[in-house]
Amino acid sequence: MFRLYGLWILPVLLVASVSHGDDAYQSPPSKSTDPNFRVLSFAGGPTPEDVLRLCELLRRDLGQAWLGKQEVPVWQPRCEVQVHQNRQSYIRAVGLVGEQTLGSSLIQLQDGVVITRKLDLLIDSDSTLPALPHELTHVILADCFGGRQPPHWFDEGAAMLADTLHKQSLHARDCQKALHSGTAMPISQLLRLEQFTSQDQMAPFYGQSASLLRFFCQRGGIEKVTRFAIDSLKTDYDQSLRKHYGISSEQELERLWKREAMNQGKIPEPPPILTVSFRP
Repeated sequence: MFRLYGLWILPVLLVASVSHGDDAYQSPPSKSTDPNFRVLSFAGGPTPEDVLRLCELLRRDLGQAWLGKQEVPVWQPRCEVQVHQNRQSYIRAVGLVGEQTLGSSLIQLQDGVVITRKLDLLIDSDSTLPALPHELTHVILADCFGGRQPPHWFDEGAAMLADTLHKQSLHARDCQKALHSGTAMPISQLLRLEQFTSQDQMAPFYGQSASLLRFFCQRGGIEKVTRFAIDSLKTDYDQSLRKHYGISSEQELERLWKREAMNQGKIPEPPPILTVSFRP
């Protein structure tokens, strides 16, 4: 059982002198390994050692933020990280989703255990890896739900908090557009949507998911949202809302969230842990 994720993310500087010709692409990849990651990069690109160091910094800080732990347990198996020089290489690895994304994560579960962790990252025109924080958030969260996939709204909403502020503003715009045009998803549908049935659902889903995550974060921090999402799978959303937020039902949640979201012209500042600029 697996889900393939893909989105853009926070600008992380891994500046290198990059050749985009075929000769560089065909050169043997270089790699670096530690207990949590195995990083492969292309000749002339970011060094795997720099990427590995950045991965460990993000793993530590994102893990502490979302899990509330001082140290995230060692990952077995390791997370495979492949840095791609060009979109052709990236599409070969991830499929057609790669036409519109800069990063994808593959998390595979078997018998309640993560058996595959893999990130494919496309280097951008600035020789940076903007998708890394978002995609690594998916990998961090995969260990939290007792062998089950996180709810889609929570998984994507959490990862979107690692987007650039510009990208977050675009999601906020989509949320506002959906609310004011009457195309917003009902909260009951948003909380349970795992697969899109039409392309028209995508922009409202991502915009609303990011907005709903912010709504919860403002009521107790981001670690609390994780506990809420975990409990919602063990019981149901109404019980988990009462337990963690004193909100009686999904209907009350929709009323409270809409009242705030409708009047939210631009996104607020992100939670403090996610304002860190992650650099090698």
